[in-house]
Amino acid sequence: MEKIVPLFPLSLVVFPNSYYPLRIFEDRYKSMIMNCRKYKLPFAIIAVLDGKIVPVGTLVRIVQLIAKFDDGSFDIVVKGKERVKIARSWKHSIGYDEGLIEEVPDEAVNADVVLVDELEKRFKQLLGKVNVKLEDNFWFNLSFSPTKSFKVAEKSGISLNQQLELLALTTEEDRILYLLDHFVNIEKYLSNREVVSSLILNDGYINTK
Repeated sequence: MEKIVPLFPLSLVVFPNSYYPLRIFEDRYKSMIMNCRKYKLPFAIIAVLDGKIVPVGTLVRIVQLIAKFDDGSFDIVVKGKERVKIARSWKHSIGYDEGLIEEVPDEAVNADVVLVDELEKRFKQLLGKVNVKLEDNFWFNLSFSPTKSFKVAEKSGISLNQQLELLALTTEEDRILYLLDHFVNIEKYLSNREVVSSLILNDGYINTK
């Protein structure tokens, strides 16, 4: 189903069912967010890669206003909902972009249990090799996540380009295979544990029950 929503271009990806903190400081986006909060409206986070807007993003909803600052900026937390594709976009009178979007559903949500188990095993092996311990809330959320690939991807140290490639895949099995391949490729960097640990931990995602 198509709908019109505000668009927020950022150099990041918010996965479905993930929580992400945002600092809002530009006047046009402060107005956009205040309007979304007032009327309980969603907006779409779309990534900017090499100066170009990527047409597939994630619809998000504001779940918390964390703090307000003297300069008028504020921090919020958003939760990713469904993936969306931008059919067309235009400028709102306030200055931010709006767009006509349509949902990008999964062709197949479920993956083979053996493949899911392999994903979790390889992921835990990676964490163990770089001495990274994730918070309990992450594991709690992973156990109940309908798309474990997206949850694991939060802490897998994948680049923005890889996040976008993963987001565009429309089966859970394809996403798991993508991550398993990533775990193989990242092995070459394990000699520098600090680099890999930084990639995994400096992701920005929040885990809360």
